[in-house]
Amino acid sequence: MKSIFSLLGTLLTAILALSACTPAAPPSSELRPAIVGEGFDLAARDLKGRFWSSEALQGKVVLITFWASWCGQCTQEMPLLEALQREYAADGLQILTVAIDDDAASVSAFVHAADLSLPVIYDRYGELKQMFAITTLPSTYLIDRNGRQRRILDPATRQWTNFVAGPRAWNNTRTRQFMATLLDESPPATSNPSNH
Repeated sequence: MKSIFSLLGTLLTAILALSACTPAAPPSSELRPAIVGEGFDLAARDLKGRFWSSEALQGKVVLITFWASWCGQCTQEMPLLEALQREYAADGLQILTVAIDDDAASVSAFVHAADLSLPVIYDRYGELKQMFAITTLPSTYLIDRNGRQRRILDPATRQWTNFVAGPRAWNNTRTRQFMATLLDESPPATSNPSNH
């Protein structure tokens, strides 16, 4: 009987260790586009001092990923996001990452150690975390070329969600098909000042 309790204790410890990050839906390769609504609001500087705004990102497909250096699922996902950015940058993809760590030194240390080239916005005061209502890490929002947030049908729960909750296999065929669909959409028409 004592060995059963010991085994249960070990199993519980292992389960808790595996769920070190906030609870997330299981990884999935299916991402299905649907429009949530018009626009999103972003105005922030990354760690290199570059200013990012919703207006400057118009015409691009944007993934905004919320993460933390202490979240194992988040850090494991970064190389896949890096590869996705390299593959589709010329087609109009821009991936922004938002670090929600309590301490900027931890973020900088991870970025340096991982040789991360993606833009990293440090959400020092949690403003972006609050604005996007982040409760799960990693969390990724998808914005199309027209500045519209896309909804996703999570095949694990069969529910629509406004963001990708938890890690995803960003390098699989279905994700690439989804990205190609968004990247093939027409960018917004720009107004010509000479016509006014």
